Amino acid sequence: MKANLSLLSGSLGFPVETAPNGVPRICWTGPSSVSANDVVQPEPSAPARPRRDEAQVFLLEVLADGPVLAAEVMRKAAARGISKKTLNRAKRELDVAREKPKGVKDGPWTWFLREGGHSPGDGHLHANAGLGKDRSTSNYGELDQAGEDGHR
Repeated sequence: MKANLSLLSGSLGFPVETAPNGVPRICWTGPSSVSANDVVQPEPSAPARPRRDEAQVFLLEVLADGPVLAAEVMRKAAARGISKKTLNRAKRELDVAREKPKGVKDGPWTWFLREGGHSPGDGHLHANAGLGKDRSTSNYGELDQAGEDGHR
């Protein structure tokens, strides 16, 4: 019969030693201030870096060489396990700029860093953006018609 209706007793300490005949044995050392839960807890480590920090580092890396299609940024972020919501928060905190090509109806959104790098107006898009001077050479098909978030 299970009887767990009483107060918990204290923990007992013990090392496992080798007996003279080579068999392991438990040697009780008496009451211990360490609980069973304390023993099985993982070692404390540095707190995990928040996902938003990871997303910011990701954006700085992806946009370092200039503008990139928003849909491409989101695809790469998803591949790294960064959610759209977290990515947008990081984008806002880094003040990532976004723009559609001038004179192109329903053109794709591009994201770029405001400081340094290239601005969309200088005619230099990142090589991974998938756009040439002629939109018909784009290899993104329907993404060219997509909104900033990559959806129509």
